[in-house]
Amino acid sequence: MAEREYQKVIDAIRSKLERGELKAGDRLPTERGFAAELSIGRNSAREALRTLGNMGIVRSRQGSGNYLSADPSENMAETLDMLLLMHSLTVRDIHDFRFRQELTVCEMILENSAPDLDGLKKLLDGETEADGDAKIELDRAFHYELIRLAGNRMLVLLMNGILPVYRRWIDHALGNASPDDRQRLHQCHLAVYTGLARRDRDMVTAAIKTHYGLMDKLLTD
Repeated sequence: MAEREYQKVIDAIRSKLERGELKAGDRLPTERGFAAELSIGRNSAREALRTLGNMGIVRSRQGSGNYLSADPSENMAETLDMLLLMHSLTVRDIHDFRFRQELTVCEMILENSAPDLDGLKKLLDGETEADGDAKIELDRAFHYELIRLAGNRMLVLLMNGILPVYRRWIDHALGNASPDDRQRLHQCHLAVYTGLARRDRDMVTAAIKTHYGLMDKLLTD
């Protein structure tokens, strides 16, 4: 019985979304409100909201209530951390996924008839002058900008979920990279940008392979 009551809350939220009565960012009824509306116990309502919170679908704001969230990336990162600790995933798995994801992202940008690459150019200009933590931040921004240019929300969601975990290794590797290795990475970024601007698929692919090959070496070291 308790399990059926618990499901009533999830079904009610789903129905409200389908009817357009709820959208991302909206405040949800309280536990008491769900209990009264659905004729269930408050414990069942509380458990349903807690489970949706663990999924990243519901966000609790202290003193304000529960809200629908469209960004479960924080929970995704926590899940990846647990899978790594359980050895169900490895750094290599995530690194290889990011490599394949970036190839796909650039392919999608190339399919765009007129991508706006000004953001990439500004980041590249900044990389030539930056050093230390600023250079690491610009590296992060460059890869986020590629995702943004692809124009696919699923890729953004995956990126936001993976990056907090992956960037810990990348930031450490970049922090310990030699000036020559940092310059090589910058040249890879420049080649990606140039290839996209020229619509040269082979140039873009070669640059991404070189970039991730170098990052693989830095991560291994």
